[in-house]
Amino acid sequence: MDCELKEQTQKRYSMAGQHLLEHNVDVVLLQECEAAFFNPDMNSEASKINQRYHVLACHIGGNPGTAVLVKRDGQAKLMNPNQTPRCFLPGDFPTNMSTVVQLMVGIYPVTFVCVHVPYWPYGKDQAIRQMKLLEDVLTDQRPLIVGGDLNAGNTPPNEYLPELEANTFFGSLKRAKLAPGTMTGLNGDFSAQVTIDHIYTSQELHIASARALAVPFNGGPYSIEGSGPAEIVYASDHVPVLVHIKCGPDL
Repeated sequence: MDCELKEQTQKRYSMAGQHLLEHNVDVVLLQECEAAFFNPDMNSEASKINQRYHVLACHIGGNPGTAVLVKRDGQAKLMNPNQTPRCFLPGDFPTNMSTVVQLMVGIYPVTFVCVHVPYWPYGKDQAIRQMKLLEDVLTDQRPLIVGGDLNAGNTPPNEYLPELEANTFFGSLKRAKLAPGTMTGLNGDFSAQVTIDHIYTSQELHIASARALAVPFNGGPYSIEGSGPAEIVYASDHVPVLVHIKCGPDL
């Protein structure tokens, strides 16, 4: 990030990498993900991440994008060893790239989509167009799992999720509901906690559990104490959301 010192970015990336490796899940959906996150010079955990996961990432130039990580010995498998993601940018903002990957989960082909939706109050029209075009790409792609930063929640000051669902294909999917009061991130000026990170599935899949793995800090990744360059106290202004989805009786 241009607004950070290199040392701050390195610490954020390394903290995020530690969290990712600690939880060791089968499939990871990352947003605002820069290519440098997978570079050992910027992330102390990058080599371990690359060893444990197939990285299927979409971004334009040096802009942050999205990525789907697939555990090499996990229950979800690549369709072929040289598989690449479908990168989809339906709008004007390069950071709103979507990554689409079809995987085999047991005997079931399942499509995973990582999204970063424009902020609803300012980018509503853009978001509706973006999700309509993505819906067209995903026609007949079932079972389907879609997750990411939707920039829309269901509690003030960001209560736009019902409107987003009513105007996009998310309304036809099933949301992995978190416990009441769970927050997953901060609004743009870090002044309030919000629930804007969501995972949805097509109706035939079973959502066994869903929970946030932490609570957002008031300053996001930055300490609000002291002066000078802020100390990094957390990996992001968002927290991870962990969802267990059953694709079949044994999965």
